[in-house]
Amino acid sequence: MATKMDREGEFRGRIVGYGLTKSSKTDSKAKFIDVRCAADEIWNGEEWVDWREYSMEAWGSLCIVKKDGALSNFQVQALLKHAGWDGDFNAIIEGTWQPQPVAFSTKINRYEKEGQQLQNFQVAFINNYDSTPGGGVQSTVDTNEAKALQAQFGGAMRALSGNTKRNDSKPAGRPTAPPAPATPVSASVTGQDDDSIPF
Repeated sequence: MATKMDREGEFRGRIVGYGLTKSSKTDSKAKFIDVRCAADEIWNGEEWVDWREYSMEAWGSLCIVKKDGALSNFQVQALLKHAGWDGDFNAIIEGTWQPQPVAFSTKINRYEKEGQQLQNFQVAFINNYDSTPGGGVQSTVDTNEAKALQAQFGGAMRALSGNTKRNDSKPAGRPTAPPAPATPVSASVTGQDDDSIPF
């Protein structure tokens, strides 16, 4: 039997349940795809580590229509690109959507219920299963284009790199202390008594 997620983190696994819900506020047009995600692996800061033995699941409500009735492009695109949803709302209601494995982030959610302060850890965002947490940047230039750039700008880049390293280099060791003043500083630098200073 699965247990509720007990921490914030980066995970990857499977969407094992979903549904289409709406806001409980009468003045809101917001709609959500609720997901239940099984955490198969956790990111430990360097690599993915198997986590199946803990049988943890996280729930989340991914907003796909904002309260003003406009599409929430950010979450919709994530579902289309990473979870295999084709944008068909009926597929969610009918249960025919077959989500592909995803990576997902969990965040703490604090709330009040019957006068008690409670918290849980919800799915905040989904990503590509093979994504690296904290990365998020992918090259759009292929190998051949990179070689052409190297041939065109390689010499200039090496010169700039050398100048930067040389200009930024710092002397080794501790900095020397500033020299002591040549003559002691006194209150009567003019040779007059303090009482005769005109200001």
